Amino acid sequence: MKYPLIFILTACALGVAGLSLAYLDEGNLNSVRPARSPSLTKPMPLKPDTFGFSETDYKVQAVLDLHDTVISAGADSAFIIAELSTPSPNTVVSVISCSNGRGFALEKKVFQAVIFRPGDPLKRAVDCSIQNSKSGDYIEFRQAHIPDGAIAGDRKARAVITETENTSSRPSEQPRAPYKFAPYGRLSYILDSSQVKISDNSKNGEWSTAFTHGRTQPANRETGYYGTLQMGSVSKSQSVINLNTKRLEHPIDAKDGRPPYPFMAAVMSGHNLKQSHFKYGSIEWVARMPSQKGTWPALWLLPRSGWPPEIDVYEGFSHNSEWRPSASLSSAIHGGKNLQREFQRSILRLQVGDIGIDTDLTKSFNRYQVRVTPDWITTFVNDIETARFANIFDGEIWYPLMTVAVRTSEDKLYDENIAKMEIKSMKVWQQN
Repeated sequence: MKYPLIFILTACALGVAGLSLAYLDEGNLNSVRPARSPSLTKPMPLKPDTFGFSETDYKVQAVLDLHDTVISAGADSAFIIAELSTPSPNTVVSVISCSNGRGFALEKKVFQAVIFRPGDPLKRAVDCSIQNSKSGDYIEFRQAHIPDGAIAGDRKARAVITETENTSSRPSEQPRAPYKFAPYGRLSYILDSSQVKISDNSKNGEWSTAFTHGRTQPANRETGYYGTLQMGSVSKSQSVINLNTKRLEHPIDAKDGRPPYPFMAAVMSGHNLKQSHFKYGSIEWVARMPSQKGTWPALWLLPRSGWPPEIDVYEGFSHNSEWRPSASLSSAIHGGKNLQREFQRSILRLQVGDIGIDTDLTKSFNRYQVRVTPDWITTFVNDIETARFANIFDGEIWYPLMTVAVRTSEDKLYDENIAKMEIKSMKVWQQN
């Protein structure tokens, strides 16, 4: 969250053949994908499922290739093979489309998120339901963008329909189910909106409305100044803590090298709240996200030693036109030292429906969770694993932050939708 995370989602124009598809997910790449069947989860392992990853493994990313297959005529499902070149220390997500082949205009495409979790088999079948298949037809699959957490190799493959018996075999090994959240450590802190202490210049035991470095983040190209309590950046109502953003009547010149800030942003930083700090442990927030375009909400962790590293449990990039605040999910880690980021791994294109969750992140309260153990950093939404990263940040002591940054054009009215994040509760478990 401290430095800009810039990404572009690209949609591909695909062809269509005379074969008809049974659409699993209709629309375009940027649509909200409907929820799959609820995910069957797996309990967290009693013994660490470490695979011996180190910081070196983050310096070179795995390559994701798609491979052609041959399918029997009359089949009701086509598939190709997606393969990672090497085991990855982080979750890899690719949104893959399938369509008829033959170069005609495609009316509707099928998009699905393919998830490789650390420890999964390197080969995966990617399926697409079909109808009326006949020899000579083919289904075209494409990686719709650069995969999250990996590099795109061969981005296109075909499942060719044939009358012969020499057809392709599916990989025998299956990926594991997502883990189910379980707190790690003992309960050490509960956020109580009726008793919480928040101040502009926090002392021990208080949340702060400023970062350790101040009230602006110009390196992020943000247009919001992190406001004080008097400005109304943080408020309480009906057992909920609100992190409020708005257009300011008078822009604030922070004298940080950029033009005056026309918007107010909000932060609650726990850098002086020792009960919320841990080397290893867990956090669960129950929150409702803003729907206003231009908001940049985040639930994240920073080390007491200073940035980097960084753990982003959830980030919402509504300043990007392809982001869907109601459904999109993002988690990331940043590594490096001495204010220099050396690597980053981000999951940006996952949606709640991809892991079987039927919810609207902007209309209902949802649980955002993280587990930090000696071996893994794992993020969850509503108890279902969303991303996993090998933990190579040995010895760091983490503290939590809740923020709603603003990043939008300075002439924007900024009044179309809800521009605040609501925190209903927060719990911290310590295992130090």
